Amino acid sequence: MTDSLTTRPDVRNFTPEEKEAAAQTRSELDKVLGSIEGQQKQLDTDFVKLGALLTKIQENALWLLWEFKSYNKFLKSIEPKVMKGRTHLYACSKIAAQLLPHMSEEELLSTGITKASALAAAVKQSGKRPSDELIAKAKDPAITAEKFDQFIGGELGTRDDYEEGTWYALQGVFFTESEREEFDRIIKLACHVDPPLKQEVNWREATAGDRKTLLQKLMMEFYSTYGAE
Repeated sequence: MTDSLTTRPDVRNFTPEEKEAAAQTRSELDKVLGSIEGQQKQLDTDFVKLGALLTKIQENALWLLWEFKSYNKFLKSIEPKVMKGRTHLYACSKIAAQLLPHMSEEELLSTGITKASALAAAVKQSGKRPSDELIAKAKDPAITAEKFDQFIGGELGTRDDYEEGTWYALQGVFFTESEREEFDRIIKLACHVDPPLKQEVNWREATAGDRKTLLQKLMMEFYSTYGAE
């Protein structure tokens, strides 16, 4: 196999015109990347703001003043504008409702929807208020969502006493209704396989320790079947 380094063009072989064109291309690239990054950050903030507004609208039944027969019909009217379904809109609202008792709207906006979603889920599961230090980390743009998950896992009681290691954030997937039902059946079965869990759990509401145990059971079963191949 030819070493790729030996086939690279020598930078000294580029003409002044090619170097100038490359500089222009790099400038355009940086501009486009900056624009995309800015839009993503703005969108992250906008969905948090949307959640806060939806919470206010629902709690005060403001949709009645706008001649909607129900809150659901109001949500349906704004779906095309945000290109998201009601499930996503409900999720944004629940995130805001879960966190606003513990942090200001300004702090929530600084957090963004990605980290706010993870924090809201942990607050709901643990029943604990996030510390000022954790809220500060949530607002810090230098802390990625994956890194923030590690701080959440350590503080809000999602780490069982016996657990060690660092937080490993498993990414989500898209399931059809039947696929989700199949997944839930598998998790329910795994709860009873030796060694059984103390009680049957729902994956979305299980502690990190129980999820780890269930995953290890599935991994061991898979390895025992195919590990020798």
